[in-house]
Amino acid sequence: MQRISGHFFFIKQAIRANGHPFHKPVLLPDIDPNHQYCHTLLNETPPRFKQGIPALAKILKDSIRYPLTAIQDGVGGTVEVGFVLDTSGNIRDVHILKSVRDDIDREAARVIQFISTGWEPGIQNDKKVEVKFHMPIKFSPPTGKHKKRYLRKHHPGYLDR
Repeated sequence: MQRISGHFFFIKQAIRANGHPFHKPVLLPDIDPNHQYCHTLLNETPPRFKQGIPALAKILKDSIRYPLTAIQDGVGGTVEVGFVLDTSGNIRDVHILKSVRDDIDREAARVIQFISTGWEPGIQNDKKVEVKFHMPIKFSPPTGKHKKRYLRKHHPGYLDR
């Protein structure tokens, strides 16, 4: 698991047993940052974002538009978004696994849809396979001078009220 800019990305590499790659999917328990159990399907060749993880983190960071009502209420938290990466390298079936509140959840789902292309699918037994993902997206409301700067940039006219 790598932590980049406050976001967790679950990255699994091919696993070898006695020097030979596994030829069947392997289901292993994995512990998430909150010490809850989840399962990860390991692929011979895991899916990857074509531009790389740093580019993915930047795209996510630049794409998130913190909901105005959440800024006003000072609400933040981590939304866990689930989705499927299909055999064409596109994201589908985006759904919320752990909710913060509706407006923040909708923004998290929108951002995942924003990165829905640009992926290389996972490979298992020399075939492209669908892979289920879960991605936590952390929302921290801007405060102080950062709040004013953010509101000016992303919600123009709000400070003029």
